[in-house]
Amino acid sequence: MLIPGDPSRFHSFYIAVCVEHDKPLSVLDLVSLGRLGTTVKKTTLLCSVDNEGQVCCTSLQWSGIS
Repeated sequence: MLIPGDPSRFHSFYIAVCVEHDKPLSVLDLVSLGRLGTTVKKTTLLCSVDNEGQVCCTSLQWSGIS
């Protein structure tokens, strides 16, 4: 569930981005999507459907540099 309740009362914890399952993303795309999520304080989910019809998700979350 992307939103923990009524959308008029709650904000999502995630940004869901649909991508093609077998198409590689460039490093620039990954950095851009990761920064987008960080800017709005959300985890970015990369979502796709594989060849067998299964939904696959990978999360991107900036952990910072120490």
